[in-house]
Amino acid sequence: MKAVRFFSGYDTFGRSVERAQSEKGDWFSRAYEFNGYGKGWCRWEKDDEPKFETHGINQYSGEMFEYEKPVCMWGFNKMAEYEEMPRVRLPNA
Repeated sequence: MKAVRFFSGYDTFGRSVERAQSEKGDWFSRAYEFNGYGKGWCRWEKDDEPKFETHGINQYSGEMFEYEKPVCMWGFNKMAEYEEMPRVRLPNA
């Protein structure tokens, strides 16, 4: 199945993570970690809908600002959204 939205970033432990939305609207995620043979991308797992934030807080001045478009969050980390869609094959769930 094709992805219509794709995000990448890091989790709290520094692992690379990816999150994608399928054509049906389901969300999937995967991480780059040890898979039994070596390091590599694990398989796509169905995931809950991510949290999107529209406002941030400047950590130095404490003032609130608004993002240009909603930002996908993974824990405390922001994920980058890809403008050009990479070739991603999601499972049929």
